[in-house]
Amino acid sequence: MAGAVAARRETAQPYEDERRQLAPVPPRRPRRRPSPSGRPSTATWVIVFAVVVALLAVGRVTLSFAVVQKSLQTDAVVHQQRSVVTENAALAEQVAELSAAARVRARAVHDYHLVQADDVRYVPSPARSTTARPSP
Repeated sequence: MAGAVAARRETAQPYEDERRQLAPVPPRRPRRRPSPSGRPSTATWVIVFAVVVALLAVGRVTLSFAVVQKSLQTDAVVHQQRSVVTENAALAEQVAELSAAARVRARAVHDYHLVQADDVRYVPSPARSTTARPSP
């Protein structure tokens, strides 16, 4: 048997049944080689630039929309303020009209049958004695 092993080593050919069945190797896909300088290509810069410009445009439109909304809200508040100022002036005029002395006097005479006092007398209260003080 030693002779068979030695003979086999000399030929170095494996027997047919000793060969492994290898799976077929898929063909290699071509790979893109990186640029020699290590910098991104021009196409990458164009794509990045386009994305940045698109984001800036979206931000600008959003900001413009927000400004228009605030402007409309401000107009509504100004309109409401003007109506409140007008209503306040009308109420102030009504208060002045209703609290006029001549109107109050006329209503007192007509509705409550009050008359103007001709002779006014004051009744003095009894004088306090200043000599009697409580002791502390």
